[in-house]
Amino acid sequence: MVERVLSGRTLGEFILREQIGEGGHGVVYRGEQPLLERDVVIKVMRERCCDEVSQRRFLREVKLASLLDHPYAAHVYAFGVEAQDGLLWVAMERVRGVPLDRWLAAHGPMPLEQFVPFFERVAQVVHAAHEQGIVHRDLKPSNIMVVEHGGRLFPKLLDFGIAKADLEVTLPVPASWSDGSLTPDRELADAPDPDDVDTVRILRRRSAPRTRVAPDPAGSSATLPGLTPFGACIGSQPYMAPEQWCNAEAVGPAADVYALGVVAYQALSGRLPFNADTTGEYFFQHRHEQVPSLGGSFPSDLDRAIRCALDKYPEHRPGNTLELASALRAALRASKREHLRASAQQWHDQAEVPGLLWRADVLEGAMRSVPRETLSQLECSFVAESQRRIRRIRWAKRALAVTAAMIAIGWFLYRSAMHTELAQEQTRAAQQVMEATVTQSELEQGRAALLHGESSEAVRHLERAYERGDQKYRNACKMLAMLVSTILGVVGGVIVFGADRGGDLCLSFLVGLSGTPLAPMAKDLATSLQSAVSAVQLVRR
Repeated sequence: MVERVLSGRTLGEFILREQIGEGGHGVVYRGEQPLLERDVVIKVMRERCCDEVSQRRFLREVKLASLLDHPYAAHVYAFGVEAQDGLLWVAMERVRGVPLDRWLAAHGPMPLEQFVPFFERVAQVVHAAHEQGIVHRDLKPSNIMVVEHGGRLFPKLLDFGIAKADLEVTLPVPASWSDGSLTPDRELADAPDPDDVDTVRILRRRSAPRTRVAPDPAGSSATLPGLTPFGACIGSQPYMAPEQWCNAEAVGPAADVYALGVVAYQALSGRLPFNADTTGEYFFQHRHEQVPSLGGSFPSDLDRAIRCALDKYPEHRPGNTLELASALRAALRASKREHLRASAQQWHDQAEVPGLLWRADVLEGAMRSVPRETLSQLECSFVAESQRRIRRIRWAKRALAVTAAMIAIGWFLYRSAMHTELAQEQTRAAQQVMEATVTQSELEQGRAALLHGESSEAVRHLERAYERGDQKYRNACKMLAMLVSTILGVVGGVIVFGADRGGDLCLSFLVGLSGTPLAPMAKDLATSLQSAVSAVQLVRR
């Protein structure tokens, strides 16, 4: 049959607006509560699903959702059964977020450091449900809303439609259910005036919840028995624990631990641990196949934690969802991503001291496994400062290496130059020794020739000594040659011109050699020549 359009209808304190979703048993509308001026979500049961079992499941979902008073669970504001047509509805908190499956489709796998805090909150609300005796039995990404606030992700748990409760649930049941008068084909014309509505609300307490009986229009009530037959298989196949395939009524909190393990695997890796085309294949994989590794750069502790949650035997899984969350937190602390976050925070808290920045090998290893786009502003600053420090250290090392190389090359060139200069100096010294020896020999020969009266021979040897000697020797030899020439001239003058003229020549000789290194020698020679001249004069007389 065609569903009625309910937009604009008033249910209790709420006004239905546009339809925003639908499921197998209900249609979801956006609603308004004028008294409080807030938006709500109103779920209305489909008219074609008005059989007794569907109605009871709807009522149980409402009851269990109202029992779970937790910040990370969608709150139930009110519930009602319309007297005019038996329409069942529930008004709930409007969660301004997106389901986790859509979030993953839009953003890809969730980074470990972002997922672990989010998962811890999911584990808290599921654990709170377990403490109330409620097993969800249908935990999956589409039943976990993601709310972003202040740069962080918060969950909201939805859909207790197939949840199992280990407590007696007493709910209002309209009198028409017992006599079978309420059917989907009931004519609206037979209904009472639309303004004559008797709405039943669920009163929520902050203390431990207990069973509450709410009267229906006829004053009757009914206790709902278990709605899941023995041996029934209910749930979402990719997330169902092995024991849930055989007897969903007998499962306990361990089944939710298993489902959360699948959710964690999918959120981190972007894929399900088991994929199949048929129910039989899913059953076989959940019962017998080993869980594939997460792969990538995930720490081994994380793999072990999720494999433990997906163990085939309930008793081998973590004792509760909080233990699973703690195992994931421990794996995160051991991961490079968490190490980077903690180091960046410590660096910031301690006035950004350079000593806390990372070395090149540590930073490169972390950045290979941590996507840069997932870094926070503080972590980006920490990485940038570490990279700048690494570059400065590298430049300093390179400059030091270049300086050391230049020093080594300079020392080598200096040693080479010193060896070359020493060799040249030794060669020059040897040459000088040889030249000095030859020069000395020429001088000795010239002196010997002079003593023997061989003046021409003496002059020749002195000239050779002059040519071979250095400047000092050249000057000495030159002056000595001049001395010899002068002596010869004086002697010749004495012989030729007489003693008087010889005295004048001696005086000229002294005057010519005055101011030279040979002046003392010349004076002595002049004295000797004067004596010789005097002797010649005596002989001539």
